Order: sequence, then C-alpha cells, then structure tokens
Amino acid sequence: MLTFVQNPNFLCSLLVVVIAWCIHRFRITPQPPPNSPPIVPGGLPWIGFAYRFIFKRHDLLQECRAKYGPIFKVPIAGTYCTVVSSPTAIAAVITKSPRTLQSLNDRAVRTITGVAPHRVSTIASLLQHHVFGIISAKMSKRAMGSFFVGMSQNLSKRLDHLVPLGTHSQVQFSLRDLIMENFYQISAPTFFGTNVPDVYSEFIHLDNHIFQLLNDIPFIRRGAYHASERLVKAFIPYVQQASVGDGDIYVEGASVPLMDSLQQLMKAGISTEEIARIFVAVTWGFHSNIIHTLIDACAYLASDPIACRSLTKHVRSVITKRWTDLDTFLKEEPLILDDPEFAILDSLLQETLRVVSVASSGRKVLRDTAIPREDGTLYWIRKGEFVLADVAALHNDPEIYPNPEKFRLDRFLNVEVSYSARSVKNLVPWGGGPFVCKGREYAEYIFKAWFIQLLLKYDVSMPSGYKPSLCQNISPTIARLAGNPHIILQRPTP
Repeated sequence: MLTFVQNPNFLCSLLVVVIAWCIHRFRITPQPPPNSPPIVPGGLPWIGFAYRFIFKRHDLLQECRAKYGPIFKVPIAGTYCTVVSSPTAIAAVITKSPRTLQSLNDRAVRTITGVAPHRVSTIASLLQHHVFGIISAKMSKRAMGSFFVGMSQNLSKRLDHLVPLGTHSQVQFSLRDLIMENFYQISAPTFFGTNVPDVYSEFIHLDNHIFQLLNDIPFIRRGAYHASERLVKAFIPYVQQASVGDGDIYVEGASVPLMDSLQQLMKAGISTEEIARIFVAVTWGFHSNIIHTLIDACAYLASDPIACRSLTKHVRSVITKRWTDLDTFLKEEPLILDDPEFAILDSLLQETLRVVSVASSGRKVLRDTAIPREDGTLYWIRKGEFVLADVAALHNDPEIYPNPEKFRLDRFLNVEVSYSARSVKNLVPWGGGPFVCKGREYAEYIFKAWFIQLLLKYDVSMPSGYKPSLCQNISPTIARLAGNPHIILQRPTP
C-alpha cells in the first residue's frame, strides 16, 4: 500500500480527483453554446481528461484531432479547453487581445517568479508594455551590434577549449551538457554583466522541472519551486549592488537591454525582491528555449551524416571565400548573417522549430469570442473556458509539409515546398500578436552563429545508428530530446 501511495502517478490522479470534486462542489460543467466545436466524449465525471491533458497532452491531442478535426473541445475539471490546429484558427487565437484572452505573461509571472498574487497583474503589465518593448528594440537586428559581437567572440573562445588544438582524435561529449553549460556560461555574463551570480546549477534544476512548475502541479513542483527561490536569493544582492543612488544604476559589463530594463523597473517602484524574481524568469526565458532548440538541431543534423557533411562543407566554403579568418568574420555586424549564403542555416532553424514546437500554454477566455474555421464559419467559446493553439499538429500537417515525420535540412529551401508552407500562418514557433517572442531576432542570429563556429572548428557526428526522439508530452514549449546522447567532435584534418 505504501509503495502505491508513493507512486507519483497515483498521487497526481488522487489530487485531480480532489480538485475536480472541489470544483463540482461549487459548479457543474456548463453546457456549451449551440455553435460550439465538437466535444470530445468520455473521461471521468467532472474531471474529464485533466490527467491526460497535463501528462499525455501530445498523445491526447493527436487522437482527438484524428477523430474530430482541427478544432474541438476537451472537458477538463469542470470547464472546457478548445484546441485549435488549423492555420486560420491558430492565427486568430495568437493575435487576440489580452482583453479577450488572458495574457500569457500573467501566468508566467505568477508561476515562475512567485510574486505576491495581488502584484501579478501590475508586474505583468509593466513587463508587457515597457520592459519587453525595451528588449525588443535593443535586441533587434540593427541594434544588438556590440552585444551580439561580444557574445560571438566569447562563444569562439569557449568552443576552442573543447578539444585542444593539435588533437585530431575523436572526443565524445554529452550533447546536453556540451550545449547547456557552454551556452549558459557565455550568455549570462554577456547579458547580465560580470557580476551575475553563479547560478548555473540552480538554473539547470529549474529547467529540468519547469514543466511541473508551469503546470502548477502541487507536490511535484516543489523541486522547481525551491530552485526558483534559491535563484531569487542569489539575484537580490546583484540588484542591490546595481543601485548607485539618486536613481542611477551601474552593472559592470551588463548589456544595454539589461541596463535599460533595470532602470525602468526601478523607476516604476518595483521592489528589489520583485526585480530579483523577474530576473529569475528572464534567466530561464532568455536561455532555455534557445538551448533546447540548439540541442535538438544538433541531434537531428549530426545523426544525418550526409546532411551534416553538406552543411559543414558549405559553411567552411563561405567563410574561407569571403573572410581571411574567423576572427575577421566575428567582427562583422550581425546583419551579415542575413546574407543569402547563410539561408541554409535559416532552413535548419525553421525545420528544427517545425519539428520541436509543442502545444504549450492555454489561455483563459475573458469574454465570449469567436474562432474562425477554414470555411469562414465561426465557432463560439464562452467566457471562463480555455483555448489552446496546437502548433505541433499544424507543423506536422502532411498537406502543408510533405513527409512531416522526416527531418529535412533543406525543407525551407526546396522548390517542392508549396508557398503555403512558407506562410507565416503555417509556421508559428514564435507566437504572434502582442505575445510574439521579443527575442526572436537574437535567437535566430545566435543559432546561426553557434552552427557556423561549431562546424568551422570541428567535424561533428553522432554514434552510429543513433536516431533522435522527443519527449513531447512533458515539454513546456520546445520538445526536449529524449535520453542523453553523446556528440562526437574532431578537429578537421588540415
């Protein structure tokens, strides 16, 4: 009996039952309007599909889409969640006003930062309307100059030390550790400055358990919660040291986006502890998705020897043809990465995001709203329900992307890809509307910089026979790579 009670799945199921009973104690699941999407039948009374929606979401949504089409309702703990996966419906959902659909920032601020409940709306609004605007402007392609150049040069030094010069034997690394540690250790000081607290181990712990924290799962989220609180304590002295009196701030080596954001937060009267909590969310948001996109892309690319050799040859040819050496290239403004010669890296990024994006954050409906179907008719969703954009289903639609299960390096270069596949509506890894990712241009550039430098410095491969697989059911925004595969690096033969 004790073993059974200690089983996390049993505890979660029991918790869902208790929560559902409490919800039913005060209300019955409301009846949907007549022009509602089809409702998925079954599930436990009142509980619906809550357990599978949390822990087996990818599998559940795949089954429901196959039976009920691209728009359907899933009963969950006394309410409904409408899931959409058609291009038109997703475009409508991600661009709706926060007056209609609850801001994603409210949820992120509450769950990741742990600020007092009565402060969530105020801080989320400040972030959305001021801080994120600063980050978007200062990290745009034309403004990130010195920040990005410094990041690229630090990356080059870090990669150089992986395998000593003159060593031509193959060296194996844990792919996850290789990318997570090296990327974080150059990115954090470049963004936060040289005084940034050394919180890498806590960041890893938070990132490993972020799914439980974002889904607000009691008991199971405790590990992530405690990691988050330790991060807060580490950032409080950092914030205190930044204030030099009379409203002025100084952080040695910090980036312009960080300095301007910190100035705005202090000007708005946000407390030291609250700023520290915001920086915890910034630390995770600034690093996690980029890191896991790089991990996934490396795994898919290096496990395809033909594609990997082709891309390596192309990158080396472009750099040696146009620049005298890597150091000269690294001094260029980041806009150089938009050169058509690097379009294949854009395709690699787009294909990676197509494959690894998951259905993540549901948004609460704040007032009755309509969701358009592909034929122009409307489905209505009531206030108090939820809506979720299933981008994974969209990105794996064979009518848009032929053979979607296959990872193709050149998919977004290939003339066989229809125009619709290139449409913004059919590839939406960055979100849209007021909640579009503010750091997407930086993410695109650092992704390209990573692969240019890695492939210039090393021949890259994976152990023979390795095929990547993803943990799509329990990943927050970017699907996590299953297992901990090794990557093989070897200095090129002169």
